[in-house]
Amino acid sequence: MSKTQTIYRVQNDNGEGPYIADDKSPERRDMIDAHNESHPTPELDEDIGRGMTDSAEKCGFDSMLQLTDWFCQEELDMLEDDGFFIFEIHNAHITARSCHQVLYIPDKTWQYRNN
Repeated sequence: MSKTQTIYRVQNDNGEGPYIADDKSPERRDMIDAHNESHPTPELDEDIGRGMTDSAEKCGFDSMLQLTDWFCQEELDMLEDDGFFIFEIHNAHITARSCHQVLYIPDKTWQYRNN
């Protein structure tokens, strides 16, 4: 599957997502622990069923609705305090998709912070 579209992602200005980036605040660690119980990793997501196969591959969301189903407003506020923002990533090359998330390879020239 390789389709190009706009996706949404929570990341810092270095392109790191909140699960991967170092210097996790206690609140972010609590969120990650809670998500480990309720949010499937790509490997455990029935519709994806694999890890990331390319070092450039990242997780994101098909829509803002999918993103806000994953992160509640309180989590998004905390993540913003930690330097993580919602980005629109245009021309993303979708490599896997589920009802929870997408895996994609970004086109770095088309990323916009959505704040």
